[in-house]
Amino acid sequence: MLGSDNVIAIIPTQDYEQAIEFYVNVLGLEFVEDREYAVVLKANGVTVRLALAPEYEPSQFPLVGWKVKDIENKVKELTERGVEFERLDVEGQDDGGVLLVPDGTKVAMFRDPDGNLLVLSEGD
Repeated sequence: MLGSDNVIAIIPTQDYEQAIEFYVNVLGLEFVEDREYAVVLKANGVTVRLALAPEYEPSQFPLVGWKVKDIENKVKELTERGVEFERLDVEGQDDGGVLLVPDGTKVAMFRDPDGNLLVLSEGD
């Protein structure tokens, strides 16, 4: 029923200014507008809303992800912008934080200023 409709990502934050700085200036999302109830961004045409949630506890599972073509390059670029990638105690993770999972997909995880877990993936 909703498979043909556009998805909107909603990311909770405790600090709009800090979240805008991270998502726009570090990750490169497009700022659209600051509404009374949410800050609206775009990521390759997809709407991303930053929603104020003062008592929010971040999930330990990825909240939002991006499918990328060259994950090693994206990790390098984001690291140069101050993003710190999660280090896991598992085999198959390189020095940059890219993990090769059993199905051949490469993933790298990082957190936003609120502690939300975000993920990059390359592969199917």
